[in-house]
Amino acid sequence: MPAGIKPIFINNMMSIYGLSHPHDSKVFPDLPEHQDNPSQLRLQHDGLATDDKARLEPMCLAEYL
Repeated sequence: MPAGIKPIFINNMMSIYGLSHPHDSKVFPDLPEHQDNPSQLRLQHDGLATDDKARLEPMCLAEYL
């Protein structure tokens, strides 16, 4: 297995898809430095987080569930 990948056991079977430890890889490496050129992943995340149409209102969420 690649470095940083941990095996996942489900029903005594090992998954070939592992989850890396959060400290092994940073999703937004630009955050600590507050760079002027944020990564594309950060821009996409920020766009989703501030998009009013993407948010579920509590009543809509209750109806969905």
